[in-house]
Amino acid sequence: MDAQWVTIGVAALYAIVVLSFACSILAVLFAYRLSRITGLFGAWLLMIAALALTAFEDFAYFGSVVLVSYSKVQGTVETFTPGSFLFAALILVAIPGLFFGAMYKLHGMFKSQKEKPAVPLGTENTPFAQ
Repeated sequence: MDAQWVTIGVAALYAIVVLSFACSILAVLFAYRLSRITGLFGAWLLMIAALALTAFEDFAYFGSVVLVSYSKVQGTVETFTPGSFLFAALILVAIPGLFFGAMYKLHGMFKSQKEKPAVPLGTENTPFAQ
């Protein structure tokens, strides 16, 4: 296997693990903030718990990658082709990234709705208003 690919792959693995962990932590943070905005902590508790478990899993994976010796990480990266490594990396980052994106977007939507003044039913400017 090409030595340059392995060096880049090891550095990429470290970056991917950090990015995945950061996205998981941010998803938990925004889910908690959503519970505060909506006032429905109990309703969001299961989502917060699931995201926290994902963050813990990413933290454990981060610890396992960082705590093992560089040669073991290098040996692991050598078992992948660049294409299979890219696919595995996309999956590793996609799940926490999608969770973070969803919580961030929901947070913005709920926050903007909370800041808008209440409009009496039937007076909004819609084709169905009477």
